[in-house]
Amino acid sequence: MTFCFVFALLFFHLPKAFAASSGTISCYYVIKDTVAPSVNVSSVASPGTAQIAVYFGASDGESGLKDTNPYLVEISTVADLGSVVSDSGWTSQPQHIFSSLKRNGRFYFRAKARDKADNIGSSAIYSWRAKPGAFQSKSAQGKPARTGPNSFGFVGDASWEWDVPVKSGSALTITAYIRYNSGYGGAATKPKLTLSGKGISPTSVFATASAENAWELRTLNAGTPSQNATLTLRAEGFSTSPAAEFYIDDINVSQ
Repeated sequence: MTFCFVFALLFFHLPKAFAASSGTISCYYVIKDTVAPSVNVSSVASPGTAQIAVYFGASDGESGLKDTNPYLVEISTVADLGSVVSDSGWTSQPQHIFSSLKRNGRFYFRAKARDKADNIGSSAIYSWRAKPGAFQSKSAQGKPARTGPNSFGFVGDASWEWDVPVKSGSALTITAYIRYNSGYGGAATKPKLTLSGKGISPTSVFATASAENAWELRTLNAGTPSQNATLTLRAEGFSTSPAAEFYIDDINVSQ
């Protein structure tokens, strides 16, 4: 009796056995799994400041998911994930929490899974912002507020945005009081306010050294909007010191 072993790809069919004058030839063939697992992100959350949690699932109808550490999640600051900031490493858990991210930063991520044949499948790319590190600055809790009991408070590298509806044809001026604490660090770039949007040129103003532990009045002269629009006023800090905080109060829009 003669035996032959035939290795064939999926969907390539050969008869298992056939008769020949010299005897029976038995042919055996192997089907190779070339289909990657299906991966879907089920939910995303920001469980804490500077954290993003990714939850996902995967399935494989061919060889099945790899028995050991079949999952991976990777995260980036660029939309196509051309450069990866961090990844989970191959793990047994279909979830991962990324920590120590830039507060209020936008990140892009995808989940992956591999099967027993080492095919790797990927989810779509998703985006999410880490928590902004904003809080209500309450004078009753020893935090600074210029007028009234509260002001806007932020951790040192947070950013925050407000909508500013404006009309065309009238000069626009925005004033706000800004300050930062000693923990912000004198060498760090000072907090700034930026106004941007349709119908104006982006305009920014930074706090100065006078704003350390004292309220400083800053003015944005945005010119005359060329159209009715909703502009964006953004407060942004640049200190990564753990104790850094800055504050905004009494924003006034004049037009």
